[in-house]
Amino acid sequence: MSTPQINIRNLNINMRSPERSPASGMLLGGLAAAAVEHVARDADKPKPAERFELSADGSYVTDHKFGLLWAVDESEKEFTWADAKKYAEAFVIDGKPCRLPTQDELQSLRDLTKHNPCIGVPFKSRAGWVWTDTETAWSSGSVFCVGFSYGGVGSLNRYDRAFVRPVRSVSPSQ
Repeated sequence: MSTPQINIRNLNINMRSPERSPASGMLLGGLAAAAVEHVARDADKPKPAERFELSADGSYVTDHKFGLLWAVDESEKEFTWADAKKYAEAFVIDGKPCRLPTQDELQSLRDLTKHNPCIGVPFKSRAGWVWTDTETAWSSGSVFCVGFSYGGVGSLNRYDRAFVRPVRSVSPSQ
């Protein structure tokens, strides 16, 4: 006896069972209607491929999932952590100053299906270590970094050098 199946993602309904009772047909019909309603209700939400949107002038990327505006590229040179913070704060996206990203924000840009760099379009990367604003718990002299060559997360001494990818939060009105 085959079992009726519903795949909500693709909305495939398999109802090949001739032994199905009228009650099971009603159940399947109700589930199918609920699935169609769910798909219609979520149709206007951003799809995973639409998480990132390049600005019209190509200067920044909007992250619709986290409400952030990112620089398309990393800094051209590497900085110590203190200088990286100054660089990020002086960087302007859409008329407003930026900051260093948190560890979680920066990690969210990694695409672990890619390598050297492990970040997707529309971003550009030098495939090196990039500073976060997140200091480590074990040492006041260390700060988390994300490596965009292979996607690793590690820490560097704040006097080491790494690239900067400025970011700023988007206010709810934007």
